[in-house]
Amino acid sequence: MIEQTFFDSRASDHSAASGCATRTRASSKPAPDESTLASARDLDSRLVATRRAERSAQYRLAVLLVEMADGGFFRILGYTSVEKYAEIVLELNFRLTRDLIRIGRKLSELPALNAALAAGEVDYTKAREIIRVATPDTDRRWTEHAKLTSCREIERDVSYAGKGDAPPTGEPEPERKPSRPRMVIQIDA
Repeated sequence: MIEQTFFDSRASDHSAASGCATRTRASSKPAPDESTLASARDLDSRLVATRRAERSAQYRLAVLLVEMADGGFFRILGYTSVEKYAEIVLELNFRLTRDLIRIGRKLSELPALNAALAAGEVDYTKAREIIRVATPDTDRRWTEHAKLTSCREIERDVSYAGKGDAPPTGEPEPERKPSRPRMVIQIDA
């Protein structure tokens, strides 16, 4: 078995998506030739660009849904709520619609997050968490943190933070203990 390590020349683009700058895989196949490697890199580039465009589209949905909700335009179109409009016309579920509207309403207060979402650099799932704790003073730090960490890590970091706290630096926090006391009753027979 041959172990191959591929260096990702776009580590900054891939770091947030893959979690690392290099990818290792075990294989019994020989290393790919230059043509195959070029094809793989081209496909990779197109996939990354498509994902970025998808994220940017989510940003536009958030902004436009806020406009639809705040202007009451959904009523003019014959719908009882913006969520019902989004469900029927856009085929978005209630939770996604609610999350996008909540994000869209906070973006004017968080310019760094707004720019990152518009550029497709941060996914809405990370933004959904960040808006719970970020303020104009911590916006840039949370946005940069989101670009470098996974959504799961963002969720964990937000759970430790209070409104206005900066994101953690360095090592992750130790595992939290349960917040309520636990009583164990042991019966000896």
